[in-house]
Amino acid sequence: ATASLGLALDRERAGFWLSRQFFVKFADIGKTVSDQPRSRVLMVINTDQLTASGHNTVHDDVLGFLNAKNAVVDFRSSAPRLDREMLIAAKPHVILLLQPNAPLLKSLDKDSRLAIFRNLDIPAVTDNRITLINDPQVLLPSTSLVRIGVLMAKAIYPNLSDKFDKVLASDN
Repeated sequence: ATASLGLALDRERAGFWLSRQFFVKFADIGKTVSDQPRSRVLMVINTDQLTASGHNTVHDDVLGFLNAKNAVVDFRSSAPRLDREMLIAAKPHVILLLQPNAPLLKSLDKDSRLAIFRNLDIPAVTDNRITLINDPQVLLPSTSLVRIGVLMAKAIYPNLSDKFDKVLASDN
């Protein structure tokens, strides 16, 4: 898409270079996580009426690069609304709250955004694997996607954080 945008803007070479950098960086992340267990990840895009980023979304594509599975990939909607029973059925190992510019999370029992997760017997809750990604561009498919992908990777594989920082800093 970036190469096509470069063509449309009469900046084909820049678009090609940007596209190449994007795929090289995601390939580096993919190599880093290729031997890791595949986690089921729930990407929440709205906590008021719990809504997730489902299949055929940019975030779902990023999970593919991260050797992770979208916990709601089997739902028909690209933005399914979930209730407690659906959360239990999804069994996410990690929950990512994708909320641009949102304030930092409080504890599970004090943060109203986390109310629906309280007392749920799902791995993400019992293992305390709920992470807020509040980058201003977290919901925008743009050139920031590598940065967002690194944040997602750090939340899914916290033991590899230093390796992801190197991917982001590399000049590939």
